[in-house]
Amino acid sequence: MRRTILSLLADKAMTETQLAAALGLTEGAVLHHLKGLLESKLIILAKKEPEAHGILQKFYRASTLSFVIDLDKMPQEISRYFFPINIERIRGVISALQIVTRSRDHISSPMLESLADLLARNLVEVAENYEERDVDLDREKFTVKLYREALLKSLSGEEEEIQHLRKELDQYLVA
Repeated sequence: MRRTILSLLADKAMTETQLAAALGLTEGAVLHHLKGLLESKLIILAKKEPEAHGILQKFYRASTLSFVIDLDKMPQEISRYFFPINIERIRGVISALQIVTRSRDHISSPMLESLADLLARNLVEVAENYEERDVDLDREKFTVKLYREALLKSLSGEEEEIQHLRKELDQYLVA
């Protein structure tokens, strides 16, 4: 739920009421999540506006354009929940590469897991290069830029699975 709230607040500042309506939750449930996100400094209070009835509306927004999860900084019991996301990411990348290269090669589960881990680590490293820097892109363009740079960094490695993918790409680029 907090990831969804972050996604909404990355696009525009919203009030508890607006978030509750968008998420189908009570304002109390939204407030609970907002407190956790504020404590973690993942969101900020963007502005306060008085309503016609004198009630002060608080607008929240995400504190950054994109959030990258560093699994090495999380307890293992929590980081394991993100492993399937990393697997899905690399499956998408490999599927796209196979479409482009017209390859029907199958990739083993250990190789897939290794690539997923490599991409996730490189994504963290690339994102760290943008900390404290202003970026003149919208959220989606910036996120795609991060992924592109992380993928290029991953493809430059010497690991066996990377060499395999590069071989497929080289065959396509030569053809």
